[in-house]
Amino acid sequence: MLAQELPVPAGMLGLSLGEYAALTAAGSLTLADGVQLVADRARYMAAAGQAVPGKMAAVMTDRQDEVRRLVQTIDGVYVANNNTASQLVVGGREEAVDTLVAQLKQQGIKRAMTLKVVASHTPLMQPAAEQLANRLASVPFGPTTVPVISNTTVQPFVAGTVKGTLVRQLTNPTHFGAGLQALSSLGVDRFVEVGPGHTLSSFVKQTLPNAERYHVSDIASLNEVRGALVAKS
Repeated sequence: MLAQELPVPAGMLGLSLGEYAALTAAGSLTLADGVQLVADRARYMAAAGQAVPGKMAAVMTDRQDEVRRLVQTIDGVYVANNNTASQLVVGGREEAVDTLVAQLKQQGIKRAMTLKVVASHTPLMQPAAEQLANRLASVPFGPTTVPVISNTTVQPFVAGTVKGTLVRQLTNPTHFGAGLQALSSLGVDRFVEVGPGHTLSSFVKQTLPNAERYHVSDIASLNEVRGALVAKS
């Protein structure tokens, strides 16, 4: 009944492991397969992080070309997440990330927050990517009911290549801001973030300031958003 009351989404987008939630919501994955894949993926990444310790750092600046140039001069650090025009995340070996953050501060880019997580979306995750490829080989994926934009390609997932794209996601940078633009090009002007926190909604605000934003984190907010969307449909 709830699904019948809500407007049909024009497209979906998830960040990193959120892609599995989006693919599940769009009917490409079963819920059981989606949940188990997220758990296994996390296990593979944790093991890769123990083998080669790494971390990430969120850099808040609109001087991103300077950050990218500096990344190219330091071995072992990579751009991992292209979130918005004023935020990107770097990742890599611990000492390389520390070196980059120190040099950024020397150049006046002081808003760089170190994150105590594995170096996702960098070559350090290659062992995890290989394990994930083996794991995905036996998992069935179907077509999506609506377009789900890939972080990696900024194109809708296609059933025939979805597994390879999810594997590449572990070692290649994400492009969430560009994904929002891709949804906008499909006519999307209202975004609903599902889950704790408002991080993705803030990315929408920065990237598409005229878009409407809603957030669902519990039953009360679900009912509130449902009422607002139904009223506008």
